[in-house]
Amino acid sequence: MNQSILIDATHFCSETPSGVELYTNSLLPHLAEVLLENDIIPIFASHNDAPKDLRPGIRWVVSPHQLAWGQRVVPRLVKELGADAYFTPSGIPPLSLAVPTFFTVHDLSVYQFPASYPLRERLRTTVLAHKSGMKAAGIFAPSRYTANQISEYWKVSPDRVVVTPLAVPDEKRNESIEGKHLVPVPRDLPWIVSIGRLVSKKDVQTLIRGFANLSASNASRLILAGRPGYGFSEIETALAELNPEQRARVHLLSYITATEKQELLRDATVVAVSGPYEGFGIPALEALAAGKLVVAVRHGAVPEVTGELAIYAEPHNPTSWTAALTSALVTPELRAQLTKMGPQHASHYTWRATAELSGAAIIAALR
Repeated sequence: MNQSILIDATHFCSETPSGVELYTNSLLPHLAEVLLENDIIPIFASHNDAPKDLRPGIRWVVSPHQLAWGQRVVPRLVKELGADAYFTPSGIPPLSLAVPTFFTVHDLSVYQFPASYPLRERLRTTVLAHKSGMKAAGIFAPSRYTANQISEYWKVSPDRVVVTPLAVPDEKRNESIEGKHLVPVPRDLPWIVSIGRLVSKKDVQTLIRGFANLSASNASRLILAGRPGYGFSEIETALAELNPEQRARVHLLSYITATEKQELLRDATVVAVSGPYEGFGIPALEALAAGKLVVAVRHGAVPEVTGELAIYAEPHNPTSWTAALTSALVTPELRAQLTKMGPQHASHYTWRATAELSGAAIIAALR
């Protein structure tokens, strides 16, 4: 009799995916394939109906109950379906489960920036997730940096933390925009593009101050694409420090679609990733895949992703950011090299590889 694993698919096939939804959408089809190849039946549990293109062999279970999903509904489903294990890519395994459990910890920035999170979210990570992590058969971390944090903060044995690097999200490219300009930003100057939530923990305010100190010969446009979040007032303070001419060259786009992101990466001269505590660094990998030069901080997980294919600045140091951005803007030969080297580097990160690493841990626990 084949074994089975219940998989939390509540964020699978979201209409407007971002963050964990993109991770879930990209990983689960490949993980299901790996499990099926090893005679383990994946059971996807969701509030929604199954997508029409669901891979044969996947069992889809719909539960209309959304309240107390993790702590009450999941244990009932595991028992009723006779599942031999449980995995959630975006939640926390119930403490009451008697079967092996697995979950993904995307980052632990709540420990560095506790004030950036509501009390409920802080307790969810530092208490509930911590307890689940102590009990789990395996914890998936997107980077060695995050894995080390899990071991440090939760005192979890390193052999139960599996590093499962991510890949460029599975998003359909819109070929019809080639040569078209949909983003309402002038193209008279080079673009420095930053994609991600506008929150203080990503140190966007330091990026702005570094941009402000660029020389006139390196005048450019800074595009900040992301919704405002906690600490946005610090970013507004940095914007208020700019003179009128500089402020006119900073563009806040808020939420962007996948097509708009595609255009931003296509037309960017430099992609800036300012967050010093990234759990992986998807924007950096997407930039490399698009053949763009990345300027980032040498801290967190981003250096694991970009390696020598980035120019680095020191975190919280505007002067260092000015120097790094200047180097990126004045070295066209390096940017030209990245048009080939970046995509080659990014191609080594695949969701199939992520699924194989995740699946191997699950399979080992069930054998």
